[in-house]
Amino acid sequence: MSAIPELALALALFGAPLLLLVIKRSGGSSLGLPFRLSLWAMAGIALEAARSATPDAQVALGMLLPTWHGAIGAGVAVVMTLAAWPLAQRLQTRAGATSTLQSDAFREIVAQPLSYRLFLVVTAAVTEEILYRGFAIGVGGQILGSAPAAIALSLVAFVGAHYRWGITHMASVLWAAIVLTVLFVSTRDLWACIASHGVIDLIGLVVAPAMLRRRGSGSDRGR
Repeated sequence: MSAIPELALALALFGAPLLLLVIKRSGGSSLGLPFRLSLWAMAGIALEAARSATPDAQVALGMLLPTWHGAIGAGVAVVMTLAAWPLAQRLQTRAGATSTLQSDAFREIVAQPLSYRLFLVVTAAVTEEILYRGFAIGVGGQILGSAPAAIALSLVAFVGAHYRWGITHMASVLWAAIVLTVLFVSTRDLWACIASHGVIDLIGLVVAPAMLRRRGSGSDRGR
């Protein structure tokens, strides 16, 4: 029996953090184009491997035509994720850490050109949902023979892949992972997960910085 599905599952779960570790040790950046293109390559490998893992890969991946059920679920997921943001930031500051908006990781992203930030948003939404939801859960459940095990591994791997944001940010990441996982399991619509992930990141990495800059410029004019 071919070991390709198992190897692809390992790549989907642990490929990104291991590659990021190598890039960091070689002096590269998680925001660099090599790492981001590697995410697209890993997502492509996962999609191809899904064909040998299950006879109906599109169903397992959740890549059938989008549905209204999925669209409504995506909207609910966005609201639930963003609604928990103020509480998560409060917990971070009470733990003695800076808020996410003041972190070095966030400032590094905001310093990027708008076009590149949009590329980061699209890359994260598409590749991470394919790797951690579509393949790790949808296909991984069949490979492992256990949907709960696939879900647990997906959550751990997704949170671990975002550890570079700092330990205090993990509560926000875990909540987002839980919401997106519930969305995928309940709708089996990967497009809904991609859309909600993209909107959340768009608000965090494009809209929020623009609002902060506008607020800052408004305060300067008022002095």
